[in-house]
Order: sequence, then C-alpha cells, then structure tokens
Amino acid sequence: MKKLVILTRKGCPYCEELEENIISVICGEPRLAAVEIEIKDENEVKGSDYDHYYAPAFFLDKCRISEGDGGIEAVKNALFAALEDGQ
Repeated sequence: MKKLVILTRKGCPYCEELEENIISVICGEPRLAAVEIEIKDENEVKGSDYDHYYAPAFFLDKCRISEGDGGIEAVKNALFAALEDGQ
C-alpha cells in the first residue's frame, strides 16, 4: 500500500469538503482506514514534485491519479488505488 498525498488550495470549495468526504468514505469502507493519507497545502510543496493544475490533487508516489474533484467517488477511488497498489 502506498501513501496517498492530497494537495489542497486555500479557498477551494472541493478542498473544504475533502476531510468530511474522507471520513464518510472510510466509515462506509472501514478497510480504507489502513491507507496513510497526507494532506498538504499546494503552496508548501515544490511544484516540480507534484505536477498538477487543479485542487484537490491526489498522488501515489508523486504520480497524479486524480485532480479537481474532492467528491465522495473521487476520494473512494483514490483510497482504493492506494490500498490495492501494494497488494
């Protein structure tokens, strides 16, 4: 399993609901609680390390897997990708 890194942006409406959506997804799929999640402000990382245009942006090993959607389905897909990557 790989660590899921999520970049957020201040003032982004999708980013503001992100944590609530993560909790909701994990409550519905408890095995996803095993995924290590790191949420970072995009201004605190080097742009070349995490190539993206929209927030939130989801990364596994600095490889972007999704961006621009912090909804339930996007969160669920990212968590399952991180969970299944190491299995």
